[in-house]
Amino acid sequence: MVVTAWDPPHACTVMHTGKIVKGDGSFTITVAGKNMSRCTWDERVIMPFGYAGRVLWPLVRPFAKYGLAYSLKKFAKWVESDVS
Repeated sequence: MVVTAWDPPHACTVMHTGKIVKGDGSFTITVAGKNMSRCTWDERVIMPFGYAGRVLWPLVRPFAKYGLAYSLKKFAKWVESDVS
């Protein structure tokens, strides 16, 4: 992943350059109240393996969804434990 734009603490834009995951992503932080923030995460991912990837996606999707949910839960736990 390569950071293509950096505007701390408001935004970050990245380009995914891996063998499987390619595309763009962005993270935007906005004020959501006193001592609160909202993080908006946007991804535009190019499906790997061309036509075969698009055809097989319905079979792979549940596993990808589980992996993403698992990673986000771990990340949330880390963020919440790091709050001072």
